[in-house]
Amino acid sequence: MSSKESLSKTESEAIKPPPDEFPRTQDLTIAPGYGDVTVAALSLAVVYLLATNHPYARPATIAWNLLGILDFVIALVTGVTYIPPFVRQLAIAGASTAYVNYVLIIPAYGVPIMSAFHIYSLHKLFARDAEPAQANR
Repeated sequence: MSSKESLSKTESEAIKPPPDEFPRTQDLTIAPGYGDVTVAALSLAVVYLLATNHPYARPATIAWNLLGILDFVIALVTGVTYIPPFVRQLAIAGASTAYVNYVLIIPAYGVPIMSAFHIYSLHKLFARDAEPAQANR
């Protein structure tokens, strides 16, 4: 007896949302992609401000780091929300779900590493403010 046959009609309907309600693959990747492109493009402006010692370089860098962390949070929430139902739909349709393991490499490794870079950058920015205060004591 296959797994498709073992599901009762109510279980099958509960797992399988109507096609109009289920997002397409493009919808799952485009929204987080906009955030990635925005943060990457803004990084060039932030680097320029830092290189020219612009007075707004530090606040811009802090805002950019917070925006990058927010982008990662949004991407992870989107993935956690939509990937399991998408994989379930693939399995029910009889399609291979093996490639999903490769898709999950980016959220599993890339996002934590990049988040650590953003957090470390924020730490260095705030630690730089603490150094003169400690030297005056």
